[in-house]
Amino acid sequence: MGDHQKESIRSLLNGRVFWLPAILTLAFLVWGFVAPGSFAQKAAMGLNWVLQNFNWFLVPLTFAAVVFCLWSAFSRYGKIRLGGEDAKPKVRTVTWFAISLCSGMGIGITYYGTYQPLQLFYNPPDYLTGVAAGSEEALIHALRCSFLEWGFHPYALYTCFGIAIAFMFYNGKRRYRVSDGLYPLLGRHVNGWLGDLIDCFAVFVIIGGLAASAGTAIMQVAQGCQTLFGVGDSMTGWLILTVVLAVVYILGSSTGLHKWLSWFGNINLYLYGFVMIFALFAINASGVLEVLFTGIGDYMQNFVGASLYLEPLAKTGWVGNNHTFYFTWWMVFAPFTGLFLIKLAYGRTLREFVLVNMVIPAVFVLFWFGVFGGGAILLDAKNGGRIYALVQEMGPSMAWYALFKQLPFPEVMNFVAWVIVNISFITLAESLTMSLASMSCKGYADTTGETKPPRILCVFWGCLIAAVSYMLLYTGGRSAIETVVVICGLPTGVFLLVMMISHCKAMRHYQEYDLSEHPTKIE
Repeated sequence: MGDHQKESIRSLLNGRVFWLPAILTLAFLVWGFVAPGSFAQKAAMGLNWVLQNFNWFLVPLTFAAVVFCLWSAFSRYGKIRLGGEDAKPKVRTVTWFAISLCSGMGIGITYYGTYQPLQLFYNPPDYLTGVAAGSEEALIHALRCSFLEWGFHPYALYTCFGIAIAFMFYNGKRRYRVSDGLYPLLGRHVNGWLGDLIDCFAVFVIIGGLAASAGTAIMQVAQGCQTLFGVGDSMTGWLILTVVLAVVYILGSSTGLHKWLSWFGNINLYLYGFVMIFALFAINASGVLEVLFTGIGDYMQNFVGASLYLEPLAKTGWVGNNHTFYFTWWMVFAPFTGLFLIKLAYGRTLREFVLVNMVIPAVFVLFWFGVFGGGAILLDAKNGGRIYALVQEMGPSMAWYALFKQLPFPEVMNFVAWVIVNISFITLAESLTMSLASMSCKGYADTTGETKPPRILCVFWGCLIAAVSYMLLYTGGRSAIETVVVICGLPTGVFLLVMMISHCKAMRHYQEYDLSEHPTKIE
């Protein structure tokens, strides 16, 4: 932490960013535990309001994020090096990618990678009249929707925020704060109450989003415990797992970035590859690849149309409950995932930033969903729907484990799957806990993004996230988690739009905003 390590926590703490989201979160926490029925009812009202009124904004905005990232990478601005032309990378590319994949949505692809395509195969979108459940057309639409919601779009949202903040931090010599990404628009106002208010909002939103992901992870870890050991899938089991996982990721965030996070990320990347290759050949390699490439071809062919489809006449609500829901989930995580990703980006160009944080992870996810989702569909079509029957009986968290039950060495592979789920969540929670702690501090000297926040702040935010995640499970499980995410996503979408505009202004006046010692020449 350097010289500031000797300073008292009081001198480091940015009270205007810390206290408001902390108090608001504690208030919601008490409300959820004391009056769970009231909390669930009000949250559901907020969810319906967002889904009924803002599809037109949230869905096209997500597509705009993809366009923005591609422009940032492949325009003349893509060769801008973060930190200046003489800056050297601090992290190996493979480690960077591993951490980017896990901190982005590692827990999401393990939970939904098998479940979502299978669910859509048996329950095609409501606006698709005449498409029979279990048909080849249902298969194609299942993969198209899954790819759309989990491929380029979510990683583009993360990368959008990362691009804007990284340039202003490394090249513009601004603070390690979400609000400083808006410096080109707000100027000196980001140094005062307006910037602090923006950061307060970002902190509050990410607590809800991370707590929601924690709840999802706990349900899947608990299901794995039930499958492997016969215990754990209950409220008591959820509480125990919440405490255990919190202890691990808090310890990780308190001991620094590379010591834990790089190791976890690299191990998990190899495990991802192992289970995906195993499933590919154990299911039927030629059949799975046929499904995969058929799905990718359809996804690419319909990319723009599917990205902007809002069912204007059908009005079934399916797009809102699915596309809008997932896109707003990613928006909730975008400010802080982007903030964290820039810690690994020193010495890289904006083009490399987009490739490693958007393009390569998205391609990986397409293969993941094709193998596990498409493979589950192939198996179910052959064995009479055993996987889907288990999912209906035990819930979505069972999907991945149910798939491995149909393959060789089910106990071993389900144990490996369970380990992956644990590591994926710990990596995500650790990285975002560190970002929350950093955001709670006053600015201090840091030119490479490696400075660590005070341990006590990591402990505080880690404990608070764990408490909120259990509260969500207590008040309604998966439905409560989804509700909180969508409500938080709407204001984040507005923030995203302004952030993209701010970066465009910075690029138009590049010489004015790049204050590095040796700026990249972009003419």
